[in-house]
Amino acid sequence: MRAISGIAALCIFSAVPAGAATTDCLDRSYDSADQAILTSHAPDFDLEKWLGSTASPELVAVLTRRVAQCADAEGWPRDAGALAIQYLISKLMVSRMVDTAPLSKPQTTRLLAGVDGADHDRLLALFRPELDGVPRDKRPAPNQADIDYFGKIIVDSGIPISPDNAFFIRTLVKVEVIRIQAANRLAELEKRNP
Repeated sequence: MRAISGIAALCIFSAVPAGAATTDCLDRSYDSADQAILTSHAPDFDLEKWLGSTASPELVAVLTRRVAQCADAEGWPRDAGALAIQYLISKLMVSRMVDTAPLSKPQTTRLLAGVDGADHDRLLALFRPELDGVPRDKRPAPNQADIDYFGKIIVDSGIPISPDNAFFIRTLVKVEVIRIQAANRLAELEKRNP
């Protein structure tokens, strides 16, 4: 499997029905050696490191081993592997971001709960040019209604937006939407390939 290059490797997702039964296998506990590798990876949130770096071979080995185990146990189709890796990487990123957030745990919990109940396709459409790697000066102007929708999720979570946390909030929401979409697409594959 090719090395995974930061958030840029997290691709673009199409709309699928909700459901996450397939991630149960991926979410199982890791043994202590694998958990130590996961814990040591990206101990501090630094998006620049994620954007330009390649995941360590040790991390790739832990994630691909888990995906292979789940694929065998669940009888996944061939195309589930990339989605499973996307799910695991985004889950790891969300976890590390929450641990190092410039927000309190209750604030991040409320924000993530708001994202979980949101229209993920709409949020993803807002972030799509960025995730596609379109340079900032070439991106189309975002839809104001989508910006307002995103803003309402933040406001409803009770988090005051400041220059110190705006980038973090946007990135956390983006990565959580990617995690949810990967889980949804895995569930859809499971439905099509029982």
